[in-house]
Amino acid sequence: MNHKEPFFNISEKPVLHVLGLLFVIQILSLIPAIKVLLLSFFALVPMQTPEFDLSPFRQAISLLGYGFVHSGFNAFIMNALMLLIFGITAYRGAYLQPGKMSPSLRFWLIFVFGSIFGGLVQWGWWAIRDVETAFALGASAGISALFAGTGWALGGRNRLIGFGLAWIVLHILLVLGASLVGKVAWAANIGGFVMGALLSTYWIKPSSATISVLR
Repeated sequence: MNHKEPFFNISEKPVLHVLGLLFVIQILSLIPAIKVLLLSFFALVPMQTPEFDLSPFRQAISLLGYGFVHSGFNAFIMNALMLLIFGITAYRGAYLQPGKMSPSLRFWLIFVFGSIFGGLVQWGWWAIRDVETAFALGASAGISALFAGTGWALGGRNRLIGFGLAWIVLHILLVLGASLVGKVAWAANIGGFVMGALLSTYWIKPSSATISVLR
């Protein structure tokens, strides 16, 4: 009997769980009342933004929540593709790393801590520039952390450094081309990469995986 391999055979369930959560939130944001609620609570904004309630509780919630809400489907689709490519590779490296902590938990923590630290760096950049009106949304900081994990999983320190330099160059180009591609929360993304690089050295096995979405 012939056995046909499924076209999509993604066994890295935590990646699909994150993707599914992002998708559900994106669908819910199509409802105007829910979108207003999501933006009110979860949009990452400068500390001195007058349009928002800047209570400590609201700011703490936004530091985590902004990484799960996207401004539109274009941003969601781009991040979803990056999550599949880099998230799967990072998870495979986490799966092969010995330790008491489960690979799924390592994966989630890299994503979440990358998003949180990216948000802190974004706040710092806004404070330095004395920015009052701006906001950041999207999973790109968390995915940047997984991008760092991918570099470590592919080739250890050397590949991680190469990925980091490429990430910096890419964001320089995005900043220079902001009029064409729109503004990017580059500080959050760089912060996410730095946190991902730090965590990956403990939670992901170096030189243990290859980039592939389909088996």
